Amino acid sequence: MSNRDRDRFRSYESGCKKREKKQIKQDFLKTQQGSFLKFLSKENDKLDSQSDVILATKISTISQVNSEAENLELEREKSPELSPICLKSPKALKKDSELPQTIIISNFKESNSVEFQEILSCKLISNESKIILTNTAMNDSNMYDDPANWPISISQDLRTNIVKLGPKRIINFNFPSRVIISSSSAKEVNRRFSTNFYYRKLPNGEIVDRNWLVYSISKDYVFCFCCKLFGLSVYGSLSEIGTNDWSHLGTKLIEHERSLTHFRCTEKWFDLKIRIQKMTTIDKTNLEIIEKEKTHCRNILKRIIAAIHYLAKHNEAFRGTSDVIFTKNNGKFLGPIEMIGKFDPVMGEHLNKIKNHDTHVHYLGHDIQENLIKLMAVAKKTKIIHLIKSAKYFTIIMDTTLDISRQEQLSIVIRIVNMEFENEMCDPQINEFFMDFINIESTTGFCLANVLIEQLQHYDIDLQNCRGQAYDNGRNMIGQYKGVQSRILNQNPRAFFTPCAAHNLNLLIKDAANSSTIALLFFGTVERIYSIFSSSTQRWDIFKKNCNLLTVKKWAETRWESRLESVKSIRFQFKQLTDALKELFNTTTDGMFKSESQSLLKSISCYEFILSTVIWYDILLKINIVTKLEANILAKSAEVPQIFKLSRLRKKARMFNYESEDNSAADGETIFRTTFFIIIIDQALSSLNLRFNQFKIYNEKFGFLFHIGKLKEMEDDELMKNCKDLHIYLMDGEHKDIDGNELYHELQIFKSLMEINTTALQSLPILKKLNGSFPNITVALRIMLTIPITSASAER
Repeated sequence: MSNRDRDRFRSYESGCKKREKKQIKQDFLKTQQGSFLKFLSKENDKLDSQSDVILATKISTISQVNSEAENLELEREKSPELSPICLKSPKALKKDSELPQTIIISNFKESNSVEFQEILSCKLISNESKIILTNTAMNDSNMYDDPANWPISISQDLRTNIVKLGPKRIINFNFPSRVIISSSSAKEVNRRFSTNFYYRKLPNGEIVDRNWLVYSISKDYVFCFCCKLFGLSVYGSLSEIGTNDWSHLGTKLIEHERSLTHFRCTEKWFDLKIRIQKMTTIDKTNLEIIEKEKTHCRNILKRIIAAIHYLAKHNEAFRGTSDVIFTKNNGKFLGPIEMIGKFDPVMGEHLNKIKNHDTHVHYLGHDIQENLIKLMAVAKKTKIIHLIKSAKYFTIIMDTTLDISRQEQLSIVIRIVNMEFENEMCDPQINEFFMDFINIESTTGFCLANVLIEQLQHYDIDLQNCRGQAYDNGRNMIGQYKGVQSRILNQNPRAFFTPCAAHNLNLLIKDAANSSTIALLFFGTVERIYSIFSSSTQRWDIFKKNCNLLTVKKWAETRWESRLESVKSIRFQFKQLTDALKELFNTTTDGMFKSESQSLLKSISCYEFILSTVIWYDILLKINIVTKLEANILAKSAEVPQIFKLSRLRKKARMFNYESEDNSAADGETIFRTTFFIIIIDQALSSLNLRFNQFKIYNEKFGFLFHIGKLKEMEDDELMKNCKDLHIYLMDGEHKDIDGNELYHELQIFKSLMEINTTALQSLPILKKLNGSFPNITVALRIMLTIPITSASAER
């Protein structure tokens, strides 16, 4: 078969055909080369051609240095006794008259790969090809700060943005060190960059700031800011790859700042900087449009944030059934935005654009709302944490509660004395800041203490500055060994625990009520009265017809002050209440409620119940001494005989003849007095001493500072004793908050400046104006006022 016959059955082109097509394509590409250059100015053409020359020079120089380094390494391996050999930098290779830059062979390859990685990664297509670097990677401002990350070809927009930001000076940084071998002593020495290079000291002692010198953290090199932006100098200078020759950096900087190229670049830098400030750049019109749009967006966001802040502050729902503007039921957020648009031209213009579909960036979506709320919360919390740190001393207030989804939540509140040092016009004040709601799985003291410590670490707040804890009186909180307060005290003995005073009063009354059977029966009867009338609308109408002043209330188990309203309704409407029960007994057809009403009527129609009503009402209202006068008046109005019910006396069996007989009370009044009144008073006094013992300690330690103006009436010996006791109380090992002797001498002077009725809080503005003249008094008062009385703010 001939070649022609063979080609007839080919299913693909021959090699010759492919070569012809390839040649035609290459010829076409050659004719198109440089076509894009006609759209560029001559100045840009020169810049590109110069960049090509520089790039070619850099690559050739790199290859020369690499080959020389390899040869020297081979010679050193053959002759290890030879001293370390230094190479001249590419700058020195080009011009021997310039100061040489030593490069250590052992570190050359590593530094070389870092310095020229960007250059070597560029692919040269032909001699006329251009290196195209996009600026998409330069969007981050951190990359603007590091000159090592700038591209080789810097566009005008990028140059303008960098000049706007200005050079970033690295100061508080641990600069890495390099081991080099000194040419004079042939010893290894450590060299690193120093912040002293940022300045130049003149012979007359003046300091000149080198604001053009910038340090690159990523490459451990220094650059000239203006020459890097505007200069086209040779390889090895401060404008291109920078330098890390720390041994000769001082000399190099002086040579560089005296060069003509540096003068011209500095002039261009300041000229562009001034034109940017005066808005006289080439893109002035575009910048004005951009600034106008930015101002418009800022004004829109200010109004949106104001609406979000108002709804969040008042705990209102944002969204409705619709999320679209100008529709029905679109919620409490979009509704006010529409109302603002009727009177505000900025918001009105924005809403018109949305309505006419001229813009899709409206900032009114629910995702934007949630993001703005989170940003506002972060900003507010950051400010609060700053205030807590500036105040130093703080108190922790914490409580747990169940939310509507039956999830246990922990609320944390921090209390401080804000001295307002940053604002001299404001007086010091006590602030309590809500910090967080935290979902917890366990309410044990161990778990709650760990959560609290982790949150303080998250806030970066030192637990050792805590001077108080305030919790409710739950065992997981106040436990002496496993409670939260004991675990915190183990880490900080000066975090004094304060039981909630509001809870103490509730628990005191609860202890008193649980101590007597008569008291328990009384509150059980009150609950039965509420239940029988509230369980039916017909029975509730009977109650309202007879008792038109007050209604019976249901009381809470944990909040005993809520029982006041229940007792108050019976206390002032006892006659009307008995009439209502009688009517209910006569009119109801339900046997169970007829029996219940008769039982209740019999229970309350006794003098013991009436006297218990008067006693508990006065205890709950005033916690004061009670008398039988009001009970007698109430009994007469209800036609109840003023006698005590006398129960059958229980006799104890005598097993032996020498046992004495029981001396039981003979009358009902004595029995009521011993089984009810004395018991609840005794239990109340016992609970009072137990639950308010911590406040007694506070009074002993801080009592002389409560009314600081009355120190004029205190003896010097007593004042000295109080100061020493407070010094010991606020001391933990070698750490102390005040000095007792200095506090005594400061109070001796300060008490003459105070009026006799001046309180501790009123004296803080005076101490603030005296600008630290009495530091021990200020610290003692701040700690004292930081300690709270109640933890109710965490419940709210």
